[in-house]
Amino acid sequence: MAARREKPVPVADELSQPIWDAAREHRLVVQRCAECGYYNHPPRPACDRCSAERLEFAPVSGRGTIFTFTVMHQPSVAGFEDEVPYVNIVVELEEQPMLFMVANLPHAAAKSLSPFPRSTRL
Repeated sequence: MAARREKPVPVADELSQPIWDAAREHRLVVQRCAECGYYNHPPRPACDRCSAERLEFAPVSGRGTIFTFTVMHQPSVAGFEDEVPYVNIVVELEEQPMLFMVANLPHAAAKSLSPFPRSTRL
């Protein structure tokens, strides 16, 4: 059996730093255009809708619908070898159509997962 490795840690950059700062305070934020109100995720230098560069980070509810999921059975991802099986989900947040967030679904919640869309909270 291979040696257990540490989980990778995301590296914040200038665009993503506000997300990690908010996460440390147990808040979920997404970049939002101050000109047209469109949410951009992951964060970008300019708005996807209007190309404005006046962007800020706004709180979001964390509620949405599971768009898709995958159950990981192979222990090949560094740091997660001892946690298989685990579930990765893509959630479409309720704040805007096509605003997606990727998350790990807790083991207890994964037991009730079905292949049909349902509302959830990150």
